[in-house]
Amino acid sequence: EKVLPSTTKDQIESMIQSGLSIFGEHGALAFKCGATRRFKTPNNERVRLQSTDPYADSVAALETAAKAFFERKVARLDGDLFERTCHAKLEVQSDTMDAESYCKPLCQAFRSAAQKASNDMVGADAVGIDELKDQIRVKEECVRMAQVSLEACASDWKSLEVFKSELTELSAIIDSRFADVRSAMRALDDATDQLDDLEGDLEEQEKALEEAITLLDDAIGEQADAKTVLAGAKDKETGLKEEIGKATSELGRLTAELKDAEHASNVVAKLKITVEAVMELMDGF
Repeated sequence: EKVLPSTTKDQIESMIQSGLSIFGEHGALAFKCGATRRFKTPNNERVRLQSTDPYADSVAALETAAKAFFERKVARLDGDLFERTCHAKLEVQSDTMDAESYCKPLCQAFRSAAQKASNDMVGADAVGIDELKDQIRVKEECVRMAQVSLEACASDWKSLEVFKSELTELSAIIDSRFADVRSAMRALDDATDQLDDLEGDLEEQEKALEEAITLLDDAIGEQADAKTVLAGAKDKETGLKEEIGKATSELGRLTAELKDAEHASNVVAKLKITVEAVMELMDGF
């Protein structure tokens, strides 16, 4: 693209004057830049514009002048300079707005019309210095942002590398812990099997214990019966001992009597009776 210079102040003033020509010799300020069509001179002379819409006709006149200028492709519009020049010529205060005057919006309309003509007539073949500077600033900002993004990416990449390392370590830890879990589960299964076996053994032992308790109960009953029998036998034994003692005493006495020949026959008879009585006691025991 061909680089063109920006419009000068004189070139801008010429275009603005072409647009304001619609207001005649009294100028745009006399008619408040199109807010009114009538004007009274200091001599009380009434002046009236022929245009029914001087504001729109003024903008149209500037468009025609701007197109004619930019068709020559000698410059590209400097929009900021155009606006400052227009404000100065029409006595516009940038930070205020006069409701009774159209001068400020007229300058804005002039600038828009001139910018459109500049873009339409020159933009396809050339760029202005200001626009080129703007493009350079945009590109520089893009480069700066790209550099910032690159630095951020580098920092993020380092963080990702650290995270990857930590993730690898965590993965190894997880695998190890999972292996421990599997080992613990196997041990738990073995313990469960052993517990089942113990429960089976315990059930058998419980059955054996119940049988032993039953046998013990039976044995206790039999023991009680045996004690009763033994007590009875002991009583009989005691009685037998007493009878034997009596018989022994009687035998001793009779033995002494045997020594007496005179009573021998009687003693033998008594001895026989005593012995038979002792034998009966023995048989009963």
